[in-house]
Amino acid sequence: MASIVGVLISWKLFGMAVFIRLMFDTYLRPSEAYRLTAGSVIRPRPDGALGYGHWALIVNDACFDRPGKTGEMDESVIVDNQSIWPLLEALVHGKCPIDGLWTFAPDEVRSMFRRAAAALGLETELTLYSLRHGGASDDLLSLRRTRKEVKDRGRWRTDQSLLRYAKRARMQQRIANLGQNIVEFGEQVDRQMNDLIIQTTASGVFPLQVPLAVTPTPPAVRPPPPQITARWAFA
Repeated sequence: MASIVGVLISWKLFGMAVFIRLMFDTYLRPSEAYRLTAGSVIRPRPDGALGYGHWALIVNDACFDRPGKTGEMDESVIVDNQSIWPLLEALVHGKCPIDGLWTFAPDEVRSMFRRAAAALGLETELTLYSLRHGGASDDLLSLRRTRKEVKDRGRWRTDQSLLRYAKRARMQQRIANLGQNIVEFGEQVDRQMNDLIIQTTASGVFPLQVPLAVTPTPPAVRPPPPQITARWAFA
């Protein structure tokens, strides 16, 4: 996931990079992630009161009368990865609550996700939905969350549903088969994502060596505005 995010940042597709990272961390379905609006992103309390000190997402917001796959609305997901909080702040900056977070179409992010994976020589069957599987499996494999916590976070109603998604041994097998250069690149991107976006925006050059198996033609991107800021870089 992080290596794919790195490729997207190197192509200056910053919004798509944040989209992928957020999906992985929160186990959102692609349609749920794409439908997020500025009003769906909830800031923590300024005083950091116990239980209210994290960013959060309202999934399948009832204001739009669009239930999720299971028919539920107004589901909640806590964003406890503090490294992406500045990205959320940038995404909602200057937007009205009903404004969407993203400036790309669903088919565009699907296409670029597959294209970035192919450039790294990863499995061709990877899809955006793989991020829901991967996030849950990673949290279980790393012991970051208990099985119940993962089940609640993924909003799975039964243990059987969870077992279909959270495949720890399969993930361990896939990671073991990755080239060491891809693993190390992903680890660097995971640690420095915010800084990489700012540096790439400011200089126009991605500062890391991307371990491409294939060298595709990077997609055309809009030129930055005259005054480059960190907020613009994230957004």
